Amino acid sequence: MFNHCNHGSWHTRCYGAALRFNRGPKWSTSTWQDITNTIPGYHFDKLFTERQLALENNNIIKSKPEIKSSRWKRKMASVKEGNTKKARMHYGNQSIQVEEDITKSELEEKKTIFMKKNYNLELSHIKEIEKHTKLQLTSASWMNERKKRLTASNFGLVYKRNPKIPVTPLVNSLLYSTFKGNKATRFGLREERVTIQEYIQQKAKQKVKLKVENMGLVDEEVQFLGASPDGKVIDEHNEGLIEIKNILHNKVMTLLQATSSIKTFCLEKNNNELKLKKTHNYFYQCQGLMNICKLPWIDFIVRTTNLYDINIEGIYRDSVLWEQNLLPKLKAFFLNAMLPELTHPRHNKYPGIREPGRRITHEWILEDRCKNWFKGLVLSVLKKSDGDVNAVYEIKYNGEDDANEVEHKELLEDYRNSS
Repeated sequence: MFNHCNHGSWHTRCYGAALRFNRGPKWSTSTWQDITNTIPGYHFDKLFTERQLALENNNIIKSKPEIKSSRWKRKMASVKEGNTKKARMHYGNQSIQVEEDITKSELEEKKTIFMKKNYNLELSHIKEIEKHTKLQLTSASWMNERKKRLTASNFGLVYKRNPKIPVTPLVNSLLYSTFKGNKATRFGLREERVTIQEYIQQKAKQKVKLKVENMGLVDEEVQFLGASPDGKVIDEHNEGLIEIKNILHNKVMTLLQATSSIKTFCLEKNNNELKLKKTHNYFYQCQGLMNICKLPWIDFIVRTTNLYDINIEGIYRDSVLWEQNLLPKLKAFFLNAMLPELTHPRHNKYPGIREPGRRITHEWILEDRCKNWFKGLVLSVLKKSDGDVNAVYEIKYNGEDDANEVEHKELLEDYRNSS
């Protein structure tokens, strides 16, 4: 007997397979006889004779039409992954088709038509949308309007996005995600009304009488941005918002314990108080909600039931952060990355979703005094402003994997005057 798991066993198995193919199931006995010039023993010969007979009988049975048919049915019934709807989506013309993109002028025309149709709405129409989207996740209208907009829950992802990373993964998740919730999100939605009642009770203890109303999708000024707060708070003196996060449902700890044990937790300890991190996506979500809804404050509520704990933090609107930092990046991302895909989709088509950026062509004189033309994509302005003599641009040239930092003064017929 040979151990076919030792060193050199791969070759041994190959040789054994070749001998069986050439000499049949009884190859072992015939090879024994050729090499040793002796007849194999009775039991040795009987074993391989029985194997050959079993193989012949098995082939006869398998050749019957009814057996072939049932075997095919069993095989197809067991193929679960390859026959799913999701698996079939990735096959067909789109997966292999190399489809040229439309021209820049055609794309611009389509974008203009799409903008006029969806984001040039009268105030009365906007109010109507808000009225019909108050139920949020249970509203089909809310889902349809949300698909066409960049919403506050994604503002942090866009604002903190590394410009060196392609936009395709983020655009895919925003426009084509099939995520319909998990255990954590279902828990949060289930507990939302309870949390609102506890919030009202907490405020009542502070002698503050208020009511919380549902709100829908609001986008009165920049209509491709959306905001769906968990509620509008109306008290005796003013109005504000609430945003609720029911979290830690599967962890036995308080919110304070979570700040020290969970690195990505949204809260941090600050002067013996729990505060929302100003670098967390929830902070940018809150700022987006307030600025789009034009309300001065929001009560950010974090609650856990295992162990029970609740934290209510009042956050005020930061118009400077919104106007100078958040809004410009959100506009640029939507207009340059999302809008082209909404207008003329490239999803599941080669070469794929378009990468935004300004294409330039400029001439450089190399060390050997030869003039070469370079083509690339301007990803961002790293320092100063566009056109400033001290500006520094981030440019990804054709055929190169990494982006380059290029100073304004290094460019001949630079960023402003290039194609």
